[in-house]
Amino acid sequence: MRYRIPYLLIAIFVAGFFLQFIKATAQANNKVANDQSDEDFEKPLIPIIEKWLEGERIKDRIDLKNRETAFPTTVDLNNDGVKELTVQYNCATVGNCMFRVYSKKGKNYKTILSDGATQTFEIQKTKTKGYHNLKLGTHNSAFETYYQLFKFNGKNYKREKCWTNNYYYIDENGKGSILEKPKISFGCN
Repeated sequence: MRYRIPYLLIAIFVAGFFLQFIKATAQANNKVANDQSDEDFEKPLIPIIEKWLEGERIKDRIDLKNRETAFPTTVDLNNDGVKELTVQYNCATVGNCMFRVYSKKGKNYKTILSDGATQTFEIQKTKTKGYHNLKLGTHNSAFETYYQLFKFNGKNYKREKCWTNNYYYIDENGKGSILEKPKISFGCN
């Protein structure tokens, strides 16, 4: 007697494995970013940071010596008239990048947010301790995005909450369908 594994179980297993692989990769990227010293991470970014500190205009796309591309942006996150610097760098093919936010005091700077796998970031209207909250998005798959909300604690940004928007559903018969509204699950990786 031959046993056949239903195709639904195979599809669920493969999809589950793929999602776990994507999440593990994102977590590994975060670990690598957090394990690297600031000096290691910032070395190729120093020319960008120096231009920003001097008040020079910064291009929105800069090719670095190590064949990487950096995507800097300046924005005033605390409405004090001094723009903070955000940089997306070391991007994967799907667009998830190392992400940093720097604040400036005179000719010095400080890292106030660091994340290892950010595709998008949105400045929220709401503020905490004078700084706009930030929503970071990570591309997990064609149908799934992982979001993190960061709030300022007086010294730097800390992750406050996380959720995943999933636009794909597999029913009990193994039929997949694209959802008009996402299924939202809460929790941080």
